[in-house]
Amino acid sequence: MKKFAFLIFASMLLISSLAFVSCKEHEHTFTEWEIHKEATCESTGIKYRECIECEHTESDIIDLKEHTEAILPRIEPTCTQKGLTEGKYCSVCDKILTHQEEIKATGHTLVKDEAVAPTCTASGLTEGEHCSVCKAVTVKQTPIDKVAHELGEWETGRVGTCATIGTEERKCANCPYNEVRDTTFAPHKLGAWVEAIAPTETEDGVAGHRTCSVCAKSFNINGVYLKSTTLVKEAKGLEVEFSSGNSCTIVGIGTYATHSTHLNIPSTINGYTVTRIGPDAFKGCTAITGVTFPNTLTSIGSYAFADCTSLYDINYPISLTSIREGVFSGCTSLSTVYLHTVKDVGDKAFMGCCNLENILFTESLETIGAYAFSGCDKICTPETATKNNVFLPKSLKTIGDYAFEGCEKLEGIMLWESNITSIGKGAFANCTKLNSLNGVLNNVTKISEEMFMNCDSLSIFNLMGSKITYIGKNAFADCDNMEAFYLNSSVTGIGENAFKDCEKLKTVYDLSTSLKIEKGSTSNGCLGYYAENVYTSL
Repeated sequence: MKKFAFLIFASMLLISSLAFVSCKEHEHTFTEWEIHKEATCESTGIKYRECIECEHTESDIIDLKEHTEAILPRIEPTCTQKGLTEGKYCSVCDKILTHQEEIKATGHTLVKDEAVAPTCTASGLTEGEHCSVCKAVTVKQTPIDKVAHELGEWETGRVGTCATIGTEERKCANCPYNEVRDTTFAPHKLGAWVEAIAPTETEDGVAGHRTCSVCAKSFNINGVYLKSTTLVKEAKGLEVEFSSGNSCTIVGIGTYATHSTHLNIPSTINGYTVTRIGPDAFKGCTAITGVTFPNTLTSIGSYAFADCTSLYDINYPISLTSIREGVFSGCTSLSTVYLHTVKDVGDKAFMGCCNLENILFTESLETIGAYAFSGCDKICTPETATKNNVFLPKSLKTIGDYAFEGCEKLEGIMLWESNITSIGKGAFANCTKLNSLNGVLNNVTKISEEMFMNCDSLSIFNLMGSKITYIGKNAFADCDNMEAFYLNSSVTGIGENAFKDCEKLKTVYDLSTSLKIEKGSTSNGCLGYYAENVYTSL
């Protein structure tokens, strides 16, 4: 608006000056043009001049100037960002003369990061990918665990002797790694057998032994190491190991078997208290028929009387509360055992005692170990009114795996009050005459795998009122005379083949809430496979 007003003013001024010239009737002599207002690229300018002879002035318009170009620089595109072409603008008025155009992003230039195979000494990497321009990772490489060493066969390292254990080693085919493991000691190089010399009332004797030429150790007939081969006269021919603390251990038979069949173990020898009978001490001594134990004993080692096939009567010492593994295993003549204060009967303690008829448990018994009475064909309790029944005390809590397995003449297990909470796998398997389990399962929550397998005298089995929730695999397999089975309401599972080949099992009472026993079905352990009737209520 101001520019327009100025142009009108300038025009009027020009007209008035022309009129003045015409009226004065002389020719003006003008000065040089002077700039009144400079022209720019946005507006025209004004110039004027004066007559030097009069006061006449005139003005003129100065044309617009051209824009002053400046460059808008090119912006190069990147892998992920757009670019711009070069542009132009006026550095005076900031008018855009040439617009910049967008240039598309170039996108990543992808290259693969090669996979690195793992070795036995270094982890590897999966294949990856990244942009070679901006270095952005598009596929991350992830670590691969080291592979196992490629180990060769075991080779002998250090050769062992009876005094020094040997070694074996094997090496990796791909790296310096090698493994070393201990091997067994080499066998002793035993010399000729030295015959025993029985002690007399005045002279010590010599235990029968063989001495190793490498380590100089001596061993008795059972391979028990003898610290001393002397048979002291007070020991009556027993091999004795004396120790600090005024105690000693019976470690072998010495010459005892040559002059007596009843083993009388003294309470003291040479003033040392007899506290222990060592492992294997009398193993295989077929001459012993009976044993008198001192009440000074604190332990009898494992297999101490194993395979003493003539031993028939044992009054177990009241000073001991446990029977260790295999102590009387294989004592085929053993007929009577009294366990006065025993809490724990160890694994295989009486295994294979095929003539064991009378065994007395007291209220101290808590645990019967695995295979403890396995193969004891004639086992029973002397106080039973009915032969071939075993009375277990209410103190008993655990019966181990196969504890009574193969007791072929065992007819019944009797408990007046049961606190047993765990019965192991196959505990009564192959007890072909077993037909009574009074109270045994009262507090047990599962019938273990193979527990009653091949118990041919079981005809009716009733779980009503019990806490049983599960029946294990093969628990009643091959019970040839099983006719009826009562499932309680708490049973939720039955293992594979639990009732396999029970061909006479025609009646099933299914009071469970989830099993749904079906006739002819192999599910639920084949319980309903041979069934002719399945009842869901009594």
